[in-house]
Amino acid sequence: KDRLISSLFGDIFFYSFPFDHLTFGYASGHKIYSWNPYIFLGQPLINHPGSPLFYPLNLIFFFLPLHLAFNYSFLLNTVFCGIAIYLYLRYLSQGRFSGLLAAVIFMFNGVALLHIYGGHLPTMQALPWLAILFLFTEMCLRKKTLLPALLAGLALGIQFLAGNPQYFFYTVIAVSAYFLFSAFLNYIRDKDKKQLKFYLSSYATLILIGLGIAAIKLIPSLEFTSMSDRTA
Repeated sequence: KDRLISSLFGDIFFYSFPFDHLTFGYASGHKIYSWNPYIFLGQPLINHPGSPLFYPLNLIFFFLPLHLAFNYSFLLNTVFCGIAIYLYLRYLSQGRFSGLLAAVIFMFNGVALLHIYGGHLPTMQALPWLAILFLFTEMCLRKKTLLPALLAGLALGIQFLAGNPQYFFYTVIAVSAYFLFSAFLNYIRDKDKKQLKFYLSSYATLILIGLGIAAIKLIPSLEFTSMSDRTA
């Protein structure tokens, strides 16, 4: 109960732990500040692309000690990874054993374990949403209804709020390629222009809903990065 499950000699010590300590106001009774005065002459805190403040599952940081919030977050997101990939495989008509095997592999693959060891919580929080997005995308393609596209957009937006813009970018590329290529193959097979229009409108809905949810953090982040020395 008194130890972090991540290594203390890495990013969690030099970045994640102090950053989240300030973000969630552990030194001020959980009062939220918009400014970080501890880096050079100061910089915006909430505007930071890695800010975890708006991610819904981070509410536990307001109720638990910081080290326990980290530990339980890693645990919950690891389990979430397994559940997400299991549901996706089952929807693809795979057996229970295949789903469980995929879940174990996804939960304990090298990428996930190294990020847990390194204390990269935003990365672990972004991973399960990739499987959830593919699940809803497949639902949309098969059922030809708009609701799965709306849910996929919701998942995409929440993934960005986790605080890992790189994984959001990779996810948009992967889901876009999968959705549009599948829509193209279905059109080649069925020659149905109405169906193709539905697929394209569903894809646009997915992206717009995702960007709309992410906007609360995306727009301030763009302003922040425009003033950064890493803009190029």
